[in-house]
Amino acid sequence: MPARLHSLLRRLAGGLQLRLTDAAIVFVLFQIVVTIGMGLQLFYPFGTQHPFFIDPLWAERGFAVQSWIVVPGNIALLVVGLLVRGRWPDSRVLAHAAMQSVFLVCVWGCYLTGFYTFVFGIGAMIGLTVIGLLLFDASIVRAGVITFVLGLAAMTVAEQMGVLPYAPLFAVQPIVGGHLDTGYLLSLAVPQVAPGLIGVFFLIAGAERLRRATALIRRYVPTQLADKILAGEHTGAAQPERRKVTLFFSDVVGFTPAADQMEPEDLASLLNEYLGEMSEIAAAFGATLNQFVGDGIMIFFGAPEATNDQDHAIRAVRMSLAMQRRMSELGEKWFAEGIQTPFRIRIGINTGVASIGDFGSEGRTTYSAIGNQTNLTARIQAHCEPGKVLMSHTTWALVKDQIPSEERGEIAVKGLHYPVRIYEVVAEAANGGDA
Repeated sequence: MPARLHSLLRRLAGGLQLRLTDAAIVFVLFQIVVTIGMGLQLFYPFGTQHPFFIDPLWAERGFAVQSWIVVPGNIALLVVGLLVRGRWPDSRVLAHAAMQSVFLVCVWGCYLTGFYTFVFGIGAMIGLTVIGLLLFDASIVRAGVITFVLGLAAMTVAEQMGVLPYAPLFAVQPIVGGHLDTGYLLSLAVPQVAPGLIGVFFLIAGAERLRRATALIRRYVPTQLADKILAGEHTGAAQPERRKVTLFFSDVVGFTPAADQMEPEDLASLLNEYLGEMSEIAAAFGATLNQFVGDGIMIFFGAPEATNDQDHAIRAVRMSLAMQRRMSELGEKWFAEGIQTPFRIRIGINTGVASIGDFGSEGRTTYSAIGNQTNLTARIQAHCEPGKVLMSHTTWALVKDQIPSEERGEIAVKGLHYPVRIYEVVAEAANGGDA
């Protein structure tokens, strides 16, 4: 038993994600420490001579409940948890039992001290709720809060009907000469405020963890999708739908020669700088950055947020031109840093209907666009010259009035039974049309 407890505490100290049963054990440990501490602080200092504001009978009753019911009950839950954690590591029964028991004790404390005139109940409820949310899912905590509210409502009704006395622990108000009694302040007021303060500090820690997690989500999924996830508008099980989008593929030319001349660490730094710069430009144009594939980038416009087809196409082309301009600047910078053959990129753009949504398994999914139009975009990119931007006829038709281009004939694309007409965006257009 001590070895199991030691193993659990080591996992907790190491910051590992706790299984449900282990989380319940940690919660019970917290209950035991707080219950014993508050029991001693509430009743032991009084000894045989109780302060004038304490009802001796109810003080003894309260101490007896904590000594013979609350503490042994928590110890029993702890023992059960340590015994079953190996066999049932995700026991919701134990988690619910821990949460229900602590909120029932909270109701008892509210009855003794008077919920509506003393801060113990509010402080305890806030503290327990916050700590519970850090350890369990919301449904378990919600069930405990419901128990607390129902118990509080029943207590209030009983008090109003005269069945139960209000705040029986206190014989009179703990005020002497217009000032709060020092004994009350040290023995009761401090432990009443403590649970709420503990909860606030846990809440601050939880908010910081949430902030870091939010920033991390934005690094791993497209920004527009991250916004929907955080707003609760994306369930993670979105059925793919056919939608007209403008797709973008880019690929690095000259990556292998550059890699041969560089150390792996320098190459990784260079690649990360390139991908970071391209990501910033994509974000500036409101693009959905779908994925990095080695040194390649896949982006699309029109999902999950959409405006209109022409706007999607124009933003995609202007973003591409901005990327090529930035690559020229980076090439000069890298050359000055000693890289003899800075790499360049080629870009392909196409507008068409693709299947957009979540693809993958129940445990892991990715939000992406698939279909013939996606494959066509990759083929157009493969036909592009380094430093240039090629687009399909469907994209050209949407941007021709605002962005000059030159026809580059037709290409045969594997998987399509017809040739595809392509156009090269004129470099002079790079001087205008920023995001």
